[in-house]
Amino acid sequence: MGLTSRIYRAFDEMLNRDVALKVINHEVILDSHFKTTFLEETKSVAQLNHPNIVRLYDLYSEYSTYISVLELVKGDTLQSLIQPGTPFPPALVSNIIRQIAEALSYAHSLGVVHGNLNPADCIVTENNFVKLLDFGILSPSMITIQNQAPKKLFGSALYASPELISNEAVSPASDVYALGSIAFQLLTGKPPFEGENASELAEAHLHSPAPDIIKLVPDAPRRLATFVEQTLEKDPNKRLTDWPS
Repeated sequence: MGLTSRIYRAFDEMLNRDVALKVINHEVILDSHFKTTFLEETKSVAQLNHPNIVRLYDLYSEYSTYISVLELVKGDTLQSLIQPGTPFPPALVSNIIRQIAEALSYAHSLGVVHGNLNPADCIVTENNFVKLLDFGILSPSMITIQNQAPKKLFGSALYASPELISNEAVSPASDVYALGSIAFQLLTGKPPFEGENASELAEAHLHSPAPDIIKLVPDAPRRLATFVEQTLEKDPNKRLTDWPS
């Protein structure tokens, strides 16, 4: 159960398939701004059709809330697979990051930004196939990062771009930064920026240079290391724009 929704497994008798149901919590759907934003974002997400993105099948109103019918993906979140201090093999990192990058590139080409990319939004199947979910939908506001309690801090805030923290407009470049942060963590076993509290973490994202990935992982493929370096630029206009194949 999340802050904004609950997820259930269900069976679609009409189409004879398992699905996932995301039920929006009543306390948030009663907020008129949230409701409007949610519906607008859902319409955008509904157009996405990519192998590495969880499909949104339907949306309906019931029980004074909204229920999304989603593709059911069997696997584990990338977050659950990450063990602090334990790096992933570089080849596996390249495979995972490539799939996420392809999904993002496709979504960006249609004008859809994820806006809250983090390992909990990446589902990895048993054969290491990656599916992204929650594109733009129900992303917790990051403008309150400096007021968040530490327990809530170590989620998407670890991957938040400087412009997101500064409450500036998000863009595809914001997703690029988050992807670079995920790649850094998979390669090194820890996120690029940390802090004892929310303010320290925000300050690190805003002003601290990213650690040298080659010094931390000398055997990291040069191309992957360069990718991480270019995605973690503070200035969104200087970040990587051409995805490596």
